[in-house]
Amino acid sequence: MAFVAVLAAVSIVCAFLGAEEARRIFNSVPLTAFWIISAVLLVGSAISRNILFRPASLAMHLGSGVIIIGAMLGSDLGHELAAKYLGID
Repeated sequence: MAFVAVLAAVSIVCAFLGAEEARRIFNSVPLTAFWIISAVLLVGSAISRNILFRPASLAMHLGSGVIIIGAMLGSDLGHELAAKYLGID
């Protein structure tokens, strides 16, 4: 829950700073580490619990995973990798 609270707080603060400043903050090294730690915690909790038989828990984990993947693909590095490996501009 602490990670969700941090993400919500950063999102609220960045909403008032403008798009370029928000982009700089969300693509910074500390928030990159935050995304990686979030992904590791998400996968770890999914492995440690038997979520396949709990639809609500499965939906929560899949939804969180989609958000993390979308955030990573929407970053500058994600766009560079898509252009390099997939030929997408």
